[in-house]
Amino acid sequence: MPAHPAELRALVAGVDQGALVAEAARHGLSAIFAEDLSRAAIDLCAPWGATLARDAQAVFAAALKLRRLTLATVDAFAEKGVEAVLLKGYGLASRLYPQPLARVASDVDVWVRPPDRQAAGAALHALGLHPANPAGFAEDFDEPHDVYAGAAGMVEVHFTPAVGPGGAAFPDAELWKRAVSAQLDGRRVRYLAPEDEFVFLAAHAANHAFLRASWLVDLQRYLTAYQLDWARVAGLARQSGFATAVASALEVLERALRVDVSSARRALPARPWQGLVNGRLFSPRLLASARLAQGRVSAFLLRLWLVDSPARAVRHLRDGAGRLVKRLGTES
Repeated sequence: MPAHPAELRALVAGVDQGALVAEAARHGLSAIFAEDLSRAAIDLCAPWGATLARDAQAVFAAALKLRRLTLATVDAFAEKGVEAVLLKGYGLASRLYPQPLARVASDVDVWVRPPDRQAAGAALHALGLHPANPAGFAEDFDEPHDVYAGAAGMVEVHFTPAVGPGGAAFPDAELWKRAVSAQLDGRRVRYLAPEDEFVFLAAHAANHAFLRASWLVDLQRYLTAYQLDWARVAGLARQSGFATAVASALEVLERALRVDVSSARRALPARPWQGLVNGRLFSPRLLASARLAQGRVSAFLLRLWLVDSPARAVRHLRDGAGRLVKRLGTES
């Protein structure tokens, strides 16, 4: 989102305000947009101002529910002796946003070690959450995780922070060892170390074709909140197989949000031809429509583009073919 009042006024004056409000809602930015407009003393035309206010209130309500579930999960895990790392969600928003309830998420994501799987499930069962298996992007990566859902919301229990196309994966033991302790609303929690977390967030956004602009805003704010060692970022991205994804995220940040990522680009440069293709794949029009991210075939091909090596590309194609055969067998 534009940071300066003059940019906001130009944006609001030059576009269809109804479409702008609708796009803010689709990308989970209604509350952040409303706060930016309020600080700049900008009023939208009727009825769009009222629509934005209602959308912002819905974001706050959903974020408050997510906060309650996040804290309840932290407490339940502590009672069962389950060590966990919080991923994304309220824990991230509390560090990046002046009002963390303005940044909503769909669920609570936690990373636990496989030996704690049963204890984590028991802790969530005590909260009224039960095993669920909704279809989603995770199945396209064969990412090992459990999903628990109930009236309180949904919690995803991951056994690795992320798995990417072609077998890209983090060195879990190293990330776990580097995870940092912090306080969240009076509770002890753990987060990924800053450089690790940035690679995780950037790779996640790129591998999902930047489906939500809020992921880009998170990255923009992350670079304001943390001074990162770009050599470490580049080293982890290459080691884990997410270098192309992270480099693409940096390009989109630079182009779409005008973020200065020159230091990062020197450490993790993209080839010139990659920049040209990314400019088309992640153009403002395609990002706004989310057409690539929402199509099963286009999303698969996009992730093929983001793999780091021919060997990973072959594995991605092989894994995709295996999933297609399995899906057809299930449907027949």
